[in-house]
Amino acid sequence: KIRKIERLQSSLSHWRTKYSQNVKECSARNALLTEEKNKIQGHFQQLKLRMNKFREGQAQRLSVLTQNTSSAKTTLESNIQLGERILKLAELARKMETDREKVAPYYVSSGPNGEDDAAEEGGMATGGADKGKEDGPQPLPYQSAAVDENGNLVHKWNQLDNFSKKYNKVLLDKLAIERERERLKAENASYQELLKQYIDGVSVNDTVMTNPGNPLFVVNGRVSLNRPMPVRQDQEQLPVVDGNHMVATSRVNTVVPL
Repeated sequence: KIRKIERLQSSLSHWRTKYSQNVKECSARNALLTEEKNKIQGHFQQLKLRMNKFREGQAQRLSVLTQNTSSAKTTLESNIQLGERILKLAELARKMETDREKVAPYYVSSGPNGEDDAAEEGGMATGGADKGKEDGPQPLPYQSAAVDENGNLVHKWNQLDNFSKKYNKVLLDKLAIERERERLKAENASYQELLKQYIDGVSVNDTVMTNPGNPLFVVNGRVSLNRPMPVRQDQEQLPVVDGNHMVATSRVNTVVPL
């Protein structure tokens, strides 16, 4: 019995020692696990905060992109409407053009500017795409660009040259028509005055007889007119048209009425 008790006591001390060792190991392991849990939880909170900020930023970018898309869509629709209106007006103006204007709608400018433009066009025709690369960046595939009849890129400041030529031609014609209208108005007024004086000179009525300047009243062989005879005066400024434009439109022998 004594040996049995000693054996049990030794076994008890062994298990107590082992229990204490396990308790120490488990408490250290639990401490490490707790520390690791706290670190993971802190890292999770940081990631959650970053993810929320990223979502807010993306939502804001999405709202800005939606607004820009709607505004761009509105702008494109207005541009399409404007382009359609321009095409309709161009078709209506096309019906009013002469046969020569339909064949050669753009006149060639004269002088140093015309020579420079011709030299520039020749250089663009011979240079090709290399010159376009040197002058500026090439447009992207989804961007609009203008090219000439040779397929070369036209700079944005030269894209309205033909429109400017046509507009200048129409403006010159408009100015010439306005000046001719003013001249015809003045001539018509002078003719009306002459006609009135003639009618007053051949008719007898109370209005003519009571007028101080009665043309029927002759004193010493002089006719008393109510006002002096109108004198036709030349225009101070005559409309000037480019010589090459006159040659191109076969109006060389056209005489401008004075």
